[in-house]
Amino acid sequence: MTVDDILRLCVCPDCRTGLKPVRDTDSSQLLLLFCNQCNLVFPVDDGIPILLNRAARNHEVESPLIDEAIARLRPTVRKTLQSGIESTQRILLTRIGKRTWEWEDEAFWSNEYGQAVSAETEKAWTLRLWEREPFVQRLIEEYGGFASRTVVDVGAGDGYTFRHLIAPHTSEETVYIAIDISSQGLKLNRKMNPHRRSLYVVSTASSVPVRRGAVDILMYWGILHHTAEGSGALSAGRELLAREGYILLFEAVDRPTVAAKLGLKTPHESEHEGRIQLPKLREAIGQDSSLNVVMQRELHSCLYSVAYRGRVGRVLGGRRMMYRLVSALDHAVIRSVGKFVGPFRPAGVLMLLRVQGHCAG
Repeated sequence: MTVDDILRLCVCPDCRTGLKPVRDTDSSQLLLLFCNQCNLVFPVDDGIPILLNRAARNHEVESPLIDEAIARLRPTVRKTLQSGIESTQRILLTRIGKRTWEWEDEAFWSNEYGQAVSAETEKAWTLRLWEREPFVQRLIEEYGGFASRTVVDVGAGDGYTFRHLIAPHTSEETVYIAIDISSQGLKLNRKMNPHRRSLYVVSTASSVPVRRGAVDILMYWGILHHTAEGSGALSAGRELLAREGYILLFEAVDRPTVAAKLGLKTPHESEHEGRIQLPKLREAIGQDSSLNVVMQRELHSCLYSVAYRGRVGRVLGGRRMMYRLVSALDHAVIRSVGKFVGPFRPAGVLMLLRVQGHCAG
């Protein structure tokens, strides 16, 4: 996408006003974005804007990019931006050696994406696609699909779900905006994503730097439990949606397990793997009169986990008929035994939410 697209869609993550481009004098490459109101600059990494609010700014990531950008600016341009550059550098100096909540997860995920790049093969998440497909189909029935829509993927990572489940239903006019804290994940996403009108932005899930009212479909695929706000992050995201829009959501939810009681964490988990409390998620949705639940499914009881673990999981994993059987049993167990026995309660929930009558500010 072009610089004009970035300026049209993206805003300052702090004051939410528009940004001004700062380009390389010789190549016209976008180097920085400048917020006149906050008097701050934001670096651009190989075409990917890094738009972090003050609390999440990262000296290690941003300072080298800003220094490189300064070296490529004409003295007159540098002088014009001097105050903003100095203000930004002062903030970044206070962040030396500090990691906010979001960055505690970033190292784990960047390592995961780095391994995917080295392997040169795509990790298959077939079960996730089968789980989410009915919700995408229902959205298409309700909303007419993704053609000519603006879709924001919060916590997009490598964009697997968009690429396999959403992209086939898009048009050339569809705008895809991938938001993630990991630039490594976004670069992998960009490399593998065939959709041309795509924009990649490094930012946090709780302060998405996109204009209010500019989004038609918002996607949270397992990202809320990675935020400090948890279910509360939905409120900020909902503000991005147009007067009528939709939210596709999957979230890991809390249920009693032996490992959790012992405080154990499996080796493949990132720093923040605490689950969302399902009652709190429902409460957050219920408190917003503009949010309506169109479709919902609780899933992933211990039965499901056992079926798709180890050798059994490898046998069942690629068989759709077996998935339908396991899924139906899982659903039945959750609705019956799960009401009384902790391990048979859901460990995940899928939702399609409709936003209606909301007036974006």
